[in-house]
Amino acid sequence: MALPWGLLYRAMFSLLVLSCVNTLVTAEAAAVQEQCVLREEVARAPRSLEAAEKFLGAFGDGPSCEAECATVARRRRVAVIGAGSGGTSAAYFLRKYSFDANVPLDITIYERNDYVGGRSITVTPFLDQDEETPSDLRSGNNTSNISRDKYPSPVELGASIFVSVNYNLRNASHDLHLNTTATTNEAGDDSGQATGIWNGSKFVFIEPGSEPKNPIERYWNMVKMVWRYGVLGPYRATTLVRKVLDSFLQIYEPSHFPFKSLSSVVRDLGLHEFVGQTALDMLKKAGATTTAGGNTKDGGFAWELVQAANRVNYASNLASIHGVGAMVCMAPTLSDDDSSEEPGVMQVEGGNWQIFEGMATAAAADIKLGREVTEITKTNSASPGDGSSQVACQCDKNIHSLRGAYRIRSRKSSAKRSDPPRTSSDQTTGLPAYEAEEYFDAVILAAPFQSAYIEFGSENSTASTDNLASSTKPLLQYTPSPISYKTLHVTLFAANRGLSPAYFNVSAPKDVPGSVLTTLPPPEEDNYGNRPPFYSMSTLRGGVRDPACTEASSGKQCDSQRLYKIFSAERVGDNFIEGTLLENGASVSWIYRKIWKAYPILKPRPDGVEEPLRLDAHEDDALKEQLGGIWYIGGIEPFISTMETSSLMGKNVARLIADGWERQKSPSS
Repeated sequence: MALPWGLLYRAMFSLLVLSCVNTLVTAEAAAVQEQCVLREEVARAPRSLEAAEKFLGAFGDGPSCEAECATVARRRRVAVIGAGSGGTSAAYFLRKYSFDANVPLDITIYERNDYVGGRSITVTPFLDQDEETPSDLRSGNNTSNISRDKYPSPVELGASIFVSVNYNLRNASHDLHLNTTATTNEAGDDSGQATGIWNGSKFVFIEPGSEPKNPIERYWNMVKMVWRYGVLGPYRATTLVRKVLDSFLQIYEPSHFPFKSLSSVVRDLGLHEFVGQTALDMLKKAGATTTAGGNTKDGGFAWELVQAANRVNYASNLASIHGVGAMVCMAPTLSDDDSSEEPGVMQVEGGNWQIFEGMATAAAADIKLGREVTEITKTNSASPGDGSSQVACQCDKNIHSLRGAYRIRSRKSSAKRSDPPRTSSDQTTGLPAYEAEEYFDAVILAAPFQSAYIEFGSENSTASTDNLASSTKPLLQYTPSPISYKTLHVTLFAANRGLSPAYFNVSAPKDVPGSVLTTLPPPEEDNYGNRPPFYSMSTLRGGVRDPACTEASSGKQCDSQRLYKIFSAERVGDNFIEGTLLENGASVSWIYRKIWKAYPILKPRPDGVEEPLRLDAHEDDALKEQLGGIWYIGGIEPFISTMETSSLMGKNVARLIADGWERQKSPSS
């Protein structure tokens, strides 16, 4: 059996990071830290404050504790809530910045689900089952001892691709030694088949899956494209896409990064006008909706190709999505870099979630899966130590300040990857308010605020009994605006037949493209995907088999199968799949369904709407620019929602926190 070299590498790297964390203090301070280690153990021990003070008194009257410990870096504790792209990226970059700043750091990641990756997860065909899977479609297996590697390779259930200009994801996949592979389209399929755009009645455009070798055929394809869409429409749309992407990519430059205000950086990048109008209006103003060949009633390049990309990426139409969101959907068409050996559109072999698991591992984080945070409260800076991992280099009179300023209470969660989106009705019934509590210097909320269901206690909520801060100010100065999300139904299934030519109004099975994107039939501008009945459908691959299937024991056909993926606004029924969508005689041998709150509804937004990064900053708080705070990553979601932009926000918040460390160390702070 092959050794899991990737897993071993990440484990060794994690051990190396942990080792480095414990040696961050400079050589000059080593002797002082040795004297302080007993104090740290006292702070960790579950003994009373009086006993701790008595024990520390045994050190006698030596040199000033303040003078000795001034050179010892204080260990920070940061909590990250959410183990998706944003949360793991925040942890990953915090660890890097802590090395640069010579600051010992403990990171804890809370994740209510049983996996790392957020909206990036995979399932293994035939092996993984959802709760709806009928017993006759369950792999004959589950009692067999067939190893997972005997099953077909995993299929992306959520975020499927990233592109070459997604610098955080691309660089992390390199640094973590993950293998990436090219994909053929936004749905993440590897079929190499043609892609068609279907309006519910007919295919308005079909693109070959590979470049024809015959030059005459290539020329003829170009003629058909120009005849349908003209020259100016595609050129103007592509120019607009390039303008938006070039402006956005400046956000990585030192002149804009890190940013303290999302609305300000959007304006600085010149993107505010595109966020403030629909993509359809923006494309019309640019003259990108013109047509050619007398096909004006069917729409143009933007109406068909750009809208199809938006439907598969954001379940949105051009009349309802803002301009930046629509243009980012077209990034895969512009991301091929001739100077690079890397593909323009890619995914990690085995699943993109490995990037985020690798980030969390490289961050040497304490990952608490299946753990949901229920309460965050600001504590007084004079609170007794109770388990903080900070180096306890304080004098006896200051022993009260050993723990972090934010108390997090949490409890076990039973959430699973197959669960539907979380709602408020899922809460608290029969569950304890909390089962554990820990203290931190800073908190990063990397989950949508409105679906985190965390109680933020005011700073004096239980001051009489729990040493909480005596201020009457509420804990949160800013409450993030609720974000509306699209409900997306993902249906994966395996069947022994191809797509029905009759359903798609073509003459033969070979005329049905392997990947079907959709647009709207004229004259409708927006119907949220009710017609056609799905956003996209892809033939992921053929020639797959259930290794546990035996016809004698299961009564199922065990021949070669094809894997399909459907994105839709509503549930796609079994009868529709077998009786309508597939060829006659089709039999579905495996099906897996998942309901996501997958994409934010990217409605046009007025200029200047602020989505704060730090939620608890007060104008009268002299320390608001220094270490600490409750930080929010999800504010970027109404602007743009991708794995990369979530990662960028995590990195940005990590940089701001690390800058606070630097200011605190500076003599002028």
